[in-house]
Amino acid sequence: MIEKRLILGTAGHIDHGKTALVKMLTGVDTDRLQEEKARGITIELGFADFAPSEDLRMGVVDVPGHEGFIRNMLAGATGMDLVLMVVAADEGMMPQTREHLDIVRLLGVRKMVVALTKSDLVDEEWLPLVEEEVRETLRESPYSEAPFVVTSTVTGAGIETLKDQLVETAQGAGERSSEDLIRLPIDRAFTIRGTGTVVTGTLWSGRLSIGDAVALQPSGVRGRVRGLQVHGQQVDEAGAGERTAVAITGGEIDLESAERGQVLVADGAWDATGMLTTRLRVVQGTGWTVKHGQRVRVHLGTTEVMSRVVTLEGGEVRPGEEGWVQLRLERPLLARTGDRFVIRSYSPVTTIGGGVVAEILPPKRKKLRANEASDLHAIISGDGKSSLAAALRLASWSGVAVDEVPVRTGRPPDESRSAISAVVEEGAREAGRRIFDHAIVEEARTLMSDAVAAFHRDEPLRAGITVELLWQTVPARDEGRLAVRVHARGCGLIPVGLEGGEVQRPAHLLLRSGGGRGRGRH
Repeated sequence: MIEKRLILGTAGHIDHGKTALVKMLTGVDTDRLQEEKARGITIELGFADFAPSEDLRMGVVDVPGHEGFIRNMLAGATGMDLVLMVVAADEGMMPQTREHLDIVRLLGVRKMVVALTKSDLVDEEWLPLVEEEVRETLRESPYSEAPFVVTSTVTGAGIETLKDQLVETAQGAGERSSEDLIRLPIDRAFTIRGTGTVVTGTLWSGRLSIGDAVALQPSGVRGRVRGLQVHGQQVDEAGAGERTAVAITGGEIDLESAERGQVLVADGAWDATGMLTTRLRVVQGTGWTVKHGQRVRVHLGTTEVMSRVVTLEGGEVRPGEEGWVQLRLERPLLARTGDRFVIRSYSPVTTIGGGVVAEILPPKRKKLRANEASDLHAIISGDGKSSLAAALRLASWSGVAVDEVPVRTGRPPDESRSAISAVVEEGAREAGRRIFDHAIVEEARTLMSDAVAAFHRDEPLRAGITVELLWQTVPARDEGRLAVRVHARGCGLIPVGLEGGEVQRPAHLLLRSGGGRGRGRH
């Protein structure tokens, strides 16, 4: 039986029992640092393997609850498929509980189970009051129907029920695709004698095998997979949704190039970017309004980058509202259309919003022009065909590289190939390994035809315009390949000269041969 593989993450306030609960579920103490054990708090991300049923396996990410370690929490939360929200029965909802709730919602985590911990510390009649407080907080969120389980790690109460509930809730969680592009955001990097540089992270998508050529982005350093482990076990292959350690060999691979925030990908279609066009939602109740030019911290995957916000629809995005913005990043990062991100204020540092990436390599925009908002919506919410069609319209004369379609639309390779076939059927064209919108193709045909007509008007005694000059009339940024493609497909022109290096309109050939005058004398 093929296992379903998911990432289960914890969330909740400091000292509400997240790590103790994970230990009861998995048998693993995820606090591995001496400082964590001395202080009794989680500082860094912790990890465990959890197989509650024969057909389900979950990698558990235990996040810190202290407000000072939110950046570490964010590094783990971006890979979650299912969240275990932990609330201590003796304290109820606390500030970091609410901030963690905002974060998992902004990151699009769809499924939640709530564990009321430390039930042994309160009277039985107190528990319904705490549950009502939590339900009231969740009422206007996507988690309003989240199941609740009352637990105690001291008495063991509710632990088996919690396991059953996690299995049931996991059935409705979407599974990550191993047939997609390889992407593993790095959250740890270290050196092992005799092995070399090792990076760890959650394999967001794709299938990674020993011997694969890989790259670290945005550093651009290349290497090869030397060894793989999944939850401490040596394997030849790792699939999407698995907690993976990768030993990488390569002349430029070191701890500086492989630090947290880098992303391991298959060497190929990925490019780092310094700018993102995004749909941003500002959290209600924080008191923050995101304004044009504001400096913010952008968290995407395990990366944190400072950025300026450029609002594209008015001068601000108010609490509880959404708007299109460009993020002008101060350092490049790796992103994919459809990625979720969180923004935090520069100072004081608090979570103020987040959203979804629509364009990863956009032109610099100051505001949206007609139809651009609807195209951006289509990219992030349409099917593969409509997403690609919208991306082509926005790309204009730049087109979209064939290899980049899965990254620029957020769709896996198989769906991307189908989308390419569908838009080509409707008039888009591939030229020089780039795809151009059908409207651009028609405009290129018109420009070339008009250029020939202008040449005949200005140079009536010459046979035709040179092919090189003709191609220069098409502004596509593909070294003239779109012009070649349009010319080859025919635009009412015919070659002339010994080598066919010039072209002319058929009517001009008739005039130069005297055919036009002959008809005029009859």
